[in-house]
Amino acid sequence: MNINLTHNFVKRLTQHGGRLFLLAVSLVALSCSKNAPVTPETPVMPPVVTPETPADIPATYGAGNLKRWTTWKTATDSRFDFLMLGDSYTQGNYYTWRLRVKLLTAGFADGGPGYCSFGRYDPTGLYSIDGSMDEDELSFTYDPLKWAAQRENTYGPCGYVKNTAANATINVQGKVNLNTLTIIFEKHANAGNFRYRLNGGAWTTVSMTSPTQEIGSVDVDVTGLAMSSLDIEPLAAGEIFCGVHSKRSVNALAMDKVGAAGATAHDFAQNDLWKTSTQIINPELATIMFGTNEIMQNVSPADMKVDVQNIINKLREITPNCDILIMAPPETMYEKEHPQKYKTADYGNALYQVAVANNTAFINYAKVFGPFSQAQVTGGIIDTDRTHPGQVGSQMISDAMYNMLTK
Repeated sequence: MNINLTHNFVKRLTQHGGRLFLLAVSLVALSCSKNAPVTPETPVMPPVVTPETPADIPATYGAGNLKRWTTWKTATDSRFDFLMLGDSYTQGNYYTWRLRVKLLTAGFADGGPGYCSFGRYDPTGLYSIDGSMDEDELSFTYDPLKWAAQRENTYGPCGYVKNTAANATINVQGKVNLNTLTIIFEKHANAGNFRYRLNGGAWTTVSMTSPTQEIGSVDVDVTGLAMSSLDIEPLAAGEIFCGVHSKRSVNALAMDKVGAAGATAHDFAQNDLWKTSTQIINPELATIMFGTNEIMQNVSPADMKVDVQNIINKLREITPNCDILIMAPPETMYEKEHPQKYKTADYGNALYQVAVANNTAFINYAKVFGPFSQAQVTGGIIDTDRTHPGQVGSQMISDAMYNMLTK
């Protein structure tokens, strides 16, 4: 991995003004949906925690609850998958790659670029914020006129794409040594087939048909290849693909970026297909960062608690006792300039209660950043869009995470 902080992602942010909107306009339509959405399950809630006033909510809490991580970082005797789940703060790679750079620089072995979502792609590069943690290592392309993306009631870890024309190819480019690329897709009754080939070789055909709707996956061996070009081609229109998960068969840290711009916590973990697709990643540590879109959409903190609890329940069904780090967002222009029904502290309070009830770790970025102000925008803590973190703020997010993980 290139750990130079002049990462090509920073170049793109600088080139395009650093603005990746929570409800960003993409060349990919976010409009397709299944005819019969899966009914969400009712999450099991933990015991009620007595609310504290927002002033009592700490900046950080519960680092000692990251028990799997603490054990692994001492022994490093296995592969460890670290899943980062959230809205555009995560999808837009504001803090995720920075944290990866810091951890690899600190000496953790590199398990590869992790999950590469197909959910959002733009060939100009301005809105190409899905994909893997590092596009210099793992990226994808397709014709956005032949694919439609979906976020709500998602089946993939953070969305999926459906082809609008037969033989619409997705090309995945692996630019570093890996061992496997796992194609994640949806199966259903009367589905067609897709085929794939590696580095222009022979095609392998895979059936997408199943009596019931479910997630399918295919492991493609790329061992020994410094560069791998994987073509994925559905033979009929209307087939669904989530992304690819890359692996190195070494005892190392693998970090997976799973986010969706404009999303709330309610968009995730709403069905067993999400659980099955995320299980392929097999997370042992997961961060959950939502709240900014909840503020914008006036979602009640009580409803957000239910949604985050549902995500935690699903993650711990995948990996019993999965470590969880819940992160509350910083203040933005919606605090005072464009006030909404609820304050940032209301969500921080709700998320802190969930953290305490579930024995998770917690970071409150409203406390880390301090009150929103023009000085924060001028100083690069908050971006000029007044909603996302700026360059300095993105580093502050990753620094707080790194400090907690290396205690």
